[in-house]
Amino acid sequence: MQDAYELAAKIFQFHCKTNILHSVFTLKSRIQVSITERWVVAEISN
Repeated sequence: MQDAYELAAKIFQFHCKTNILHSVFTLKSRIQVSITERWVVAEISN
């Protein structure tokens, strides 16, 4: 039974790590999109 708990803990840790990575990548892409949009708007208004 101990093995099952250890496995569950490892899966949970892995899930947390991938979740954090996913959040970072999502945030990064949103920032890039907003910067690109501002640049395009600035180019159009000039």
